[in-house]
Amino acid sequence: PQESSREALLGLLSSRPSGYMTLSEFLGFLERSKLEYMSGIREDLCELFDSPERMERRLRGGSTVIRHPAVTIVGGAVTGVLAEWVRSRDLAGGFLSRFLFVPKVSPVQYVGLDEKRFDAREDDLVAGLRACLTAIPIKPNPEVVVLGPEARGVWEGYDRPMTERDVPVEFSGFASRLGLYALKLSLCYAIAERRLVPDESDVWNAVTFTDYARQQTEALVSDVFATGKEGAELTRIRGLMRQMANGQPGGWIDRREVLRRARVAGTTFDRYIGTLEQTGEVE
Repeated sequence: PQESSREALLGLLSSRPSGYMTLSEFLGFLERSKLEYMSGIREDLCELFDSPERMERRLRGGSTVIRHPAVTIVGGAVTGVLAEWVRSRDLAGGFLSRFLFVPKVSPVQYVGLDEKRFDAREDDLVAGLRACLTAIPIKPNPEVVVLGPEARGVWEGYDRPMTERDVPVEFSGFASRLGLYALKLSLCYAIAERRLVPDESDVWNAVTFTDYARQQTEALVSDVFATGKEGAELTRIRGLMRQMANGQPGGWIDRREVLRRARVAGTTFDRYIGTLEQTGEVE
């Protein structure tokens, strides 16, 4: 579904636990999720992302049980207004850290009113998806997919350093799930080739896309904070550090002196410094 109340969505998933959900106005969905009839939807989606064997919710109509949920959510948003809606706590809280952000970084080719061209492209995608479904039988019970040693080695070579990275608190939940993104995407690459078990090349493709999205997401989030209320302090501290580093050998400055001049709490200062370290502006 494109839009749904919490109760309707969970009721639908109880009978059909896998599906594809589009949110053309993702920021609007975030705002509606604060309304009473949508209360709890973010927590539900967090649990759905983790694909538990069994998920139960008590609603007004009674108890609803969802078994082996597998939901894909694709949303669209204008990055320029993200700062009005997204704060660091939204990422640290777990909900937004379960999404990959892919900002538009290249120009879009103008199509105009060439409907046939657009429809043909869309039809090709639909036909490809149907071909995948036909080639791979859907069984009533979930299957366990086991990676081979080469594919597993590629995945662990990416997941371990991503998990062990020292990142700002707002990136912690996102960073810890990068391996899961790569694992799920590797299965998508395999299915596109009419296979259920990803091989080494599938994992490489998934890791490459995941890390591209990671870089874009971290840059986007940093830009969002730079234009929001929290970003005002970050921008001020960045300017203060540049001013203090001017003329210093190697650009080194005393951290304690920066903190004293910044006039912010130590924990807040550490978070901002972590963000600047993440974007490579300080070391």
